Amino acid sequence: MAEVYTFHVAVKEMENKIWRDIDISSKSTLAQLSYAILVVFNTEYNHLFCLYYKGKRYELRFDPDAPKSIRPNRVHLEKMKLEPGDELTMIYDYGSEWEFRITFQGSRPMEKGKGNHYPNVTAGAGIGIKENMFPQEYLEYIQKEDQTWKPETLVNALGQEYQRSYKNFDLEHINYGLTWDVRWVKAAYEHTKDSRW
Repeated sequence: MAEVYTFHVAVKEMENKIWRDIDISSKSTLAQLSYAILVVFNTEYNHLFCLYYKGKRYELRFDPDAPKSIRPNRVHLEKMKLEPGDELTMIYDYGSEWEFRITFQGSRPMEKGKGNHYPNVTAGAGIGIKENMFPQEYLEYIQKEDQTWKPETLVNALGQEYQRSYKNFDLEHINYGLTWDVRWVKAAYEHTKDSRW
């Protein structure tokens, strides 16, 4: 019987500023948890990622000469024998090296007929990461906004100015279409012609 696994996921060095609590089915793969993380932290899904757990590396290999790793799309969460407090690390974008700290919080029985409800974010803070920026740069941006109380001003495609704060967190928006978005990201990562390794 499927269970609901709860993970606390936070961006390294921004743990109290940018984080999510994610519920996901125990029948999901480690890759599906990764895709959910990519979606809910506002990434563009256009970089490679890997995970580390108990000295093992998990990665979708696109290069046959890459370091040896286990494919996360072949590892189901329920088979990992996770204990509350266990930590995994996810690295996204090998150039910028965004690091996510993933802590297993525990499990509970899944209500009958609720399998399609997951993944689901139950709490969080911050808008997510900022692509094409190094984590240290983003941390400086966050510190500046905290000191000045002024969010970044951007211009949209219509030439209209709007403000973007790292503090923006909209739980309803994040969860809207999340299961669909995770399927789309899965297709993008797993069904390319170069993902055969």
